[in-house]
Amino acid sequence: MDLGIIRSFKSHYRRNLILFILDSASNDFGAVSLLQAIRLLYDVWESVTPECMKNCFKKAKLTNDSYCNDENDVPLTMWLRRESISQFDEISELDDYVDIDAAVITSDVPTMDDIVNDIHCAKQEDSDDSDADTTTVETTPLKTYPELIECVDHLERFIEATESADEGIFKAISVVRQFVKDHRPKLRQTTLKDFFQHK
Repeated sequence: MDLGIIRSFKSHYRRNLILFILDSASNDFGAVSLLQAIRLLYDVWESVTPECMKNCFKKAKLTNDSYCNDENDVPLTMWLRRESISQFDEISELDDYVDIDAAVITSDVPTMDDIVNDIHCAKQEDSDDSDADTTTVETTPLKTYPELIECVDHLERFIEATESADEGIFKAISVVRQFVKDHRPKLRQTTLKDFFQHK
């Protein structure tokens, strides 16, 4: 299975990671946060096609179907040339980036000593609640309701200006707009007491 779905997934993830880093290069890019990585993973999983999965079963000889090549399974160097991304021209073997972790051991059979140590460490962590990690995660403040509606409007205008946009994208924007409307803060008339409490 690693020859098919997982390799395609890794290839798409690393391609999207490169694009994310290039897009963030103009901003003050530090590191990829866990949330950004999860978003990238979600987008990548959506790009793994059913054809790729069929090819995986074919390569594993679990089916007799002969199927055509997946157009999304393009080597990374060819894709970068096609997209005219020149920042990586000096890297001669960029496709090796996709397989950089191919020889990494990803699993191990735990021994009895490992299991005992894991249980002992878990019990010790439970008793050491006072030594808990106190690092705080920096969060970005949420936008207000008018700002969110404005963001949806910007997306909608962008999609309307794009020639290749199909009806499904407009339906998705409508769903997002309704979601924002459904989750806006409940508005109520303020009183003088509220006014003086916030100052």
